[in-house]
Amino acid sequence: MFIDKYFLKANKRFAVTDKELLVINRRLFAPDKRFAAINRRLLVENKRLAATNRRLFALARRLSAINRKSV
Repeated sequence: MFIDKYFLKANKRFAVTDKELLVINRRLFAPDKRFAAINRRLLVENKRLAATNRRLFALARRLSAINRKSV
């Protein structure tokens, strides 16, 4: 009976530790979610900039061709 009580006490202590670990785990994952959101926004911005870049290169090629013809 004494051993059972000892193990029950130990079990309660470990249960508390488990809860604390869950809380710590949630806190650690919160920044991950935040960074994932930032990352998604950056990817969208990157695609937009890539499209702008392609348009600017096309414009530069057209201007270069016009410039060659005028010389």
